[in-house]
Amino acid sequence: MIKYLIEFKNRLFFLVLLYLSTSVILYLYKEILLFLLVQPKWKVTNNKFSLVYFIFTDVTEIFSVYIQLILFITFQLLVLFIIYHVYIFFIPALFKKEYLYLKVIIKVIFFAWFFSLLASNYYIIPFSWDFFLSFQNFIMDKSFNIHFEAKLSEYFAFYISFYYICFFYFQFSVLIFFCLQHFNKELKNIKKFRKLYYFCFVLLATFLCPDFLTQLLLSIILIFIYEFLLLLFLFNLYKKLVR
Repeated sequence: MIKYLIEFKNRLFFLVLLYLSTSVILYLYKEILLFLLVQPKWKVTNNKFSLVYFIFTDVTEIFSVYIQLILFITFQLLVLFIIYHVYIFFIPALFKKEYLYLKVIIKVIFFAWFFSLLASNYYIIPFSWDFFLSFQNFIMDKSFNIHFEAKLSEYFAFYISFYYICFFYFQFSVLIFFCLQHFNKELKNIKKFRKLYYFCFVLLATFLCPDFLTQLLLSIILIFIYEFLLLLFLFNLYKKLVR
């Protein structure tokens, strides 16, 4: 028992050291991190970046955004390392089959997190930004002018919210995939619970999204991911039956 407590204390010490050292290093490169944060907002016109600027109404706002950005990135890295250390800590108590299965789950979770990061930065956040700003152009063409000036803190909140939404949906698709693998009455249960899944997708999108169009878009994305994973599951089931 003392051996495991010592190991737990050592791993906890390394995690605290990782958190502190990562925070210091990220602070030294805070300008680069801020550039990466606002990069999805940049647009290219004639092979040149258009002018991008933010406003701030509080003298401490920029420093506050720097600190929040550092804490956000550090938290993401810390969660990944916590999962890794928990996995390493419990390996001696697992059977070989449990070890391999858990290894696959962790790899899939990491890959889903990586692809959600790429999707949010290069597709979802730029598309969402352009979609909401398109209403400004519509109003300007119709009646009166409205000029949008983004606050740095508000853009950071916008980025974080869409990042977590994208992260949640990718991890949720992983959960659905592993749940489908454990159905005993494969086709009957899938057909029986399909409507329930659809209802849950629409209900979840309703709680997370403020407007109808975004709710509809996210519901369609979730249903598409579910159907795609369902096809993969049925394809693997078909191969097992053929064998």
